[in-house]
Amino acid sequence: MDDKLTEDRRSKLAPLTALGVDPFGTRLDGVLSTAYVREKIERTGTQPGQTVAGVPNRLAGRVVRLRGHGNLIFFDLRDSSGDLQVGVSKKAVSPQDWAALKLTDLGDLLAV
Repeated sequence: MDDKLTEDRRSKLAPLTALGVDPFGTRLDGVLSTAYVREKIERTGTQPGQTVAGVPNRLAGRVVRLRGHGNLIFFDLRDSSGDLQVGVSKKAVSPQDWAALKLTDLGDLLAV
């Protein structure tokens, strides 16, 4: 791995920990596949933030695309079933969660 990249990623450990985020993750139960969530949203017309078939939309995957646009962050999560784009508004999350999202890199594993 590139020394600059390693240094950059290590520099984010302390800020993440200060925000209450375990940078190495924890186990998360009840994660749905992106294919399941996408199919249910398309079939039922479920809106973001609503439940899918009575279950909260809980996804996890590797960040394969990341774009920030002011008070919005878009990222594509990839799991074994495919990719799903997630958009986050600064207004919709706590200041701590927003700060943690701003520290996200390509390749990170992320749960939403």
